Parts: sequence; C-alpha cells; structure tokens
Amino acid sequence: MKGRTKLKPCPFCGAEAYLENVRIQSDNTMWFVIHCSACAAMMDFMNDDILKNKDTEGNSVFYIEDFDEAVEEAIASWNERLTEGGAE
Repeated sequence: MKGRTKLKPCPFCGAEAYLENVRIQSDNTMWFVIHCSACAAMMDFMNDDILKNKDTEGNSVFYIEDFDEAVEEAIASWNERLTEGGAE
C-alpha cells in the first residue's frame, strides 16, 4: 500500500484534521467522516462504488485497492480549498 495523502489543517481554525470514521450502510454505501480536532468542522464523504464487486454468491465485497482509492478521494475532498480567485 502506498502512503496516504496528508490531510490539510482545518480551513476554519487551522487545527489538525483526521479521518475518524468509516462505516458501511445497509444500502452498501461507505461513509468516511473527516473532522477537525479542535472545532466542530467536519465532512462526510460517501462512496457508493466501493462495494460494486460481487463474489460468486452475489455478496458485495471490496478490495483493499478500492478502499485506499476511496480514502484518497475523501482526503482530496477535505483538502480542496476555495480562494477568491477560484479553487486552490
């Protein structure tokens, strides 16, 4: 597994942010929760493609590569910053 992208600090207070929760819902969507360690800022990120693969019995499965990609997508969403001139 390659190294993870580092989360940028909170855009509101500048404190460290972290990926706190990963949960799978009954509809096979996976949710990631990133939040600030100091203030109430948080972001939910939903990925409904991670459990698209099925085993021979039709059960949803995911591969670690798909999970790593989904985590990177969640981190990229948190790290995106808007400035007066457009996206950073």
